[in-house]
Amino acid sequence: MHRVQAVNLTAQTNAEEINRQLSVYLARARARRREALRRVGARVVRKLLRFTPPRTKRQGEKAVRRDLSRAVALLTPGTFTDRRIQLAIRARDYVAMQAIFANIKKGPLKGAQVLPFKPELHQEARDARGRVRSPTGIFTLDRVQWRTYLKRVLDRVGLAKGSWAESALALHEDVLPWAERHRKAGKYREQSAAGGPVLEMISNTEWAVSERERIEREALDQTLAELTGEVKKREDEALADAFASGKSLGAGLISRLFS
Repeated sequence: MHRVQAVNLTAQTNAEEINRQLSVYLARARARRREALRRVGARVVRKLLRFTPPRTKRQGEKAVRRDLSRAVALLTPGTFTDRRIQLAIRARDYVAMQAIFANIKKGPLKGAQVLPFKPELHQEARDARGRVRSPTGIFTLDRVQWRTYLKRVLDRVGLAKGSWAESALALHEDVLPWAERHRKAGKYREQSAAGGPVLEMISNTEWAVSERERIEREALDQTLAELTGEVKKREDEALADAFASGKSLGAGLISRLFS
């Protein structure tokens, strides 16, 4: 794809129309094109950080625990008062627990499965946005394995948001510490092309690709809408000043838009 002066996120979101619009804006700051583009990039990455979940680390950790429990719930002796069930759970007796569940004819445990824990039980239950929307009816007795996996997933909280940290820091934007620790999950590059400078913000995470692309598009669209409004406002102001002073609107006034 031909790229001109642009904030290039991915092949999917680096639409030609977006590049054309950015070219119009940045052409009005010829003397400071790279600086103007960096300002646009800072606006975009600020939105990427805000739009990419979770809003807080605590919110993210809560979602991880909830989704894992929906995908494969951990059975603990304290959940039941029946002594026989408590013993089966402590002994990790899958045959006994499955036989007990098979006799349940109604309620949330009807048709439940008791399976040895494996990460795939969680991963396969996630939807396109990486969420587990409802309980799968799968339970496990593997307390150590379940909690070890939970810790591993909790350590990844903020990975998607943090994948924009490298770009944000390069553009002098603040990043929360719990997201910044994942900065290596992304890359930032500035390149010179035939049509002018190009900024590349790259997220290398596998998190909900379709959702990430939606967020990228929203960040770009909102930034472009802001720039459109600002350009029109300043042009209107400059035109009004020109009429008031009896002068014509010159290129020098336009160049002040990004000064």
